[in-house]
Amino acid sequence: MSPNYQIWEYVVNDKQKGIANVSIIVPPGLSEKEVEKACEHMETCLQEYRNFVLITAFEQNIERPVYTYGMPGNRWQLLHNKNKGIRKFEPISFIADEPRYQHFLGRDCLQNGLDIPDDWFGNTPQGIAIARAIWKADVGHEWVLHPYAFEGTILSLEIHLTKRMAKSDQYRQHIRKLLTLTRQKAPDAQNIWIYLYFRDTIDILAHFNWSKQLPYVEYKDEIKGESRIEKPDDWEGGNH
Repeated sequence: MSPNYQIWEYVVNDKQKGIANVSIIVPPGLSEKEVEKACEHMETCLQEYRNFVLITAFEQNIERPVYTYGMPGNRWQLLHNKNKGIRKFEPISFIADEPRYQHFLGRDCLQNGLDIPDDWFGNTPQGIAIARAIWKADVGHEWVLHPYAFEGTILSLEIHLTKRMAKSDQYRQHIRKLLTLTRQKAPDAQNIWIYLYFRDTIDILAHFNWSKQLPYVEYKDEIKGESRIEKPDDWEGGNH
């Protein structure tokens, strides 16, 4: 622990594969430079991870200490892809009243014959196109409550589902289809994260991390329980 941050969670901690994904908490009111220094300090503790390091710094929220990617609040990321020689620090903060957090807006618009605004689907034209395609593909909107695609260093899909799935294989197949669609729509994407949430809550049903430069992917769902490092070839195609 350093005076200006604390480790919250190792989302991925695989020394054998050389991959680390760590969440840290920083005090409120720090400047962006101070947060960057905190991330850099954490990075020095992860030197043995030879392939990929991702550090997400969440600003401390005493009233609601929930630190996940899909929650509003101030946060920053330091991504270091050592295989590709890419290292980048950037803010990725979200405001609570943004359309991306109004998860029932799409349903309400449909019921009232209104057009769904673009910013409900994503923060870039490409992200909007991806999320709209996911929304359209769910005929009758039986499963997808709200698809949102956030593009930064990472292309993050946050898919809120209307209900839980009964089997791990169902989650895997759903994410495989999402990955296939996303790679078709965004062929230049280097990093894709997919999160499935339960309705308008922060309960993560499944998540999947893919990087074009890494020979591994990371997957977890609520039924299997443990994160798994797998081969990317096992996730190719949407009809397995």
